[in-house]
Amino acid sequence: MGCGGSRQKYVAKAPQAGSILREEMVEAQLRNYFQKDYKNGGAFDHQEYDFDVADWCWVHKGLKIKVWADALDLTQAGGDGDVECYFHYTTQLGFRNITHESKAAVEVFASLITSGEKANAWWGKGVYSVRKAPDEWPSVETLLDNNYRNMLKLAEVLRHRGDLAEAEALRRRVLEAEEAKLGGKHRNTLTALNNLAVVLWQQGKYEEAEALYCRALEGYEAQFGARHPVTLTSLNNLANLLEDRGKYQEAEPLYRKVLEGMEAQLGARHPDTLISVNNLGALLLDGGKVDESEVLLRRAVEGLEAQLGSQHPGTLRSVYHLARLRVAQGRLEDAESHFRRAMEGQVAQLGVRHQQTLDSISRLANLLEAKGSMEEAQELRSKGS
Repeated sequence: MGCGGSRQKYVAKAPQAGSILREEMVEAQLRNYFQKDYKNGGAFDHQEYDFDVADWCWVHKGLKIKVWADALDLTQAGGDGDVECYFHYTTQLGFRNITHESKAAVEVFASLITSGEKANAWWGKGVYSVRKAPDEWPSVETLLDNNYRNMLKLAEVLRHRGDLAEAEALRRRVLEAEEAKLGGKHRNTLTALNNLAVVLWQQGKYEEAEALYCRALEGYEAQFGARHPVTLTSLNNLANLLEDRGKYQEAEPLYRKVLEGMEAQLGARHPDTLISVNNLGALLLDGGKVDESEVLLRRAVEGLEAQLGSQHPGTLRSVYHLARLRVAQGRLEDAESHFRRAMEGQVAQLGVRHQQTLDSISRLANLLEAKGSMEEAQELRSKGS
């Protein structure tokens, strides 16, 4: 059901009582009607709608969406002037809840929560507000898909903003919706599994994140085969998580499988292949396999420079790992040079607060302290704090 409403400010009043429609017939879209004629007591009539007297609503003939004949006035004390008209789409139960005569403004807003564990205003669980009236949607499916896309965008915004708990709650809703609509094996569901795993990982919920990555990987392998790019990307995600948890022996065969698949599918010089080369090289370095790591990291740096340029974040990350290798080899002058190059490029490309930039600053500061350059090291640490 869509309930029309016009607003200037987010201050709610209790739903208005039913008004009597005049005999005059006004040919207009609902949005224009609520913005203009509704406040003046004008009637609405449109060939795409029927009026249901019992429910006091208009019913779109094609989509069967019901629109309440009275607006929810969200303006400041019924303020005058130009307003924007929003249509608040919800289920029949949700509609009855927020328009019940006993509901005060605070209770109405409590049913429109869009963040935190009690969020209920997404994907049919509450109210979805947009400017489009029912006659402007080609189908109910398009309306739901639009809500879904907005939900995905918001989840990603929240994740990048650091609102991880809210991002997790929203991504759980996405996963629930995908499983209900498409089933557990559909590609969209598998993508939702991966996306939820990312935000769980960022919060340190490693066990659940690993389980979701494994489930997604099994689905991709069953649907697309072991060497399909989406399967390899999923395998790489799982390897990254295992590496982050210090499970190097478990991660290494996965990285090798990713690299083998990337080389077979994309070729040895493809950027994705070279990123896989870098990932395996960095892991081997952490595992103490310095000689094999050097071969891979040098290949990654040279290849990424040729394919993406010397200032690309992927290239700079490989330079950073090569610098770490030089430290392990005792070649501290080379290491300092590589760390400086990585740091300066990352500051320019990613900003000083990006985690990769901070990694380079920290490593360079450690190296400078080991050399006795305490003042510069302190300056760097201040820069990264």
